[in-house]
Amino acid sequence: MNKIFTSLILLAALSFGLNAQTLSFSSDSYSGWGEQDESFVYVKGTMTYENPGSNKALAVNWVATPTLPDGWTIGICDDVNCFDALQSIPDLTNFSLDPGETKEVKIQFRPDNISGEGSVDLTLSGDDVANVTSTFTLNAVPTDLEDIAEQNISIYPNPAIDKLNVDVSGYDLSGVRIYNLIGKEVLFFEVELQNEYELEFNVSDLNQGMYLISLEDETGSAIETRRFSKVY
Repeated sequence: MNKIFTSLILLAALSFGLNAQTLSFSSDSYSGWGEQDESFVYVKGTMTYENPGSNKALAVNWVATPTLPDGWTIGICDDVNCFDALQSIPDLTNFSLDPGETKEVKIQFRPDNISGEGSVDLTLSGDDVANVTSTFTLNAVPTDLEDIAEQNISIYPNPAIDKLNVDVSGYDLSGVRIYNLIGKEVLFFEVELQNEYELEFNVSDLNQGMYLISLEDETGSAIETRRFSKVY
């Protein structure tokens, strides 16, 4: 009887120890449009690891399962790497999370001006924690040239040397992000909310090449993405 009782206590302790570690994962959905074949939309998610009383990091693996309309491509950026839509995305990759740490993962959807809804199931796993899956979704509606003109957004000069100007009318912006063509963010500019303005950004530190500039509204959602080139 003592042996059985001891075993039950040990199993309960092990169960409590495993349950104390938790890996949580949440994602967003987004409705938008692709203006040209190079445009993209990032849909973001956050992951958090909790392990009270421990400072041991958790090695996290992820596996992506996309469901996309024909012609769409995706990319994925985690804390370590960005896998471009034009490259093969690995079946499994990993990075680490410290206890109490929250990190961001982003799915880059490229609808190629094809309407429809696409999704990516991203499953996270780690030792002694339950697997968690979150679904990233984009509902894309292509916009014709007349609609784009009505947005009253212009970005110039293109190509840019050291300054890039953005003229906006009718939108409240909170930020401007610049990405390279593999989807890695290289610059971020915080913008005070206004309704009508002319902005100037210093891009002199960028290397020569092609970039994407994404304008974000007050919720952090991309309302416009354009391509520009940087020259010396």
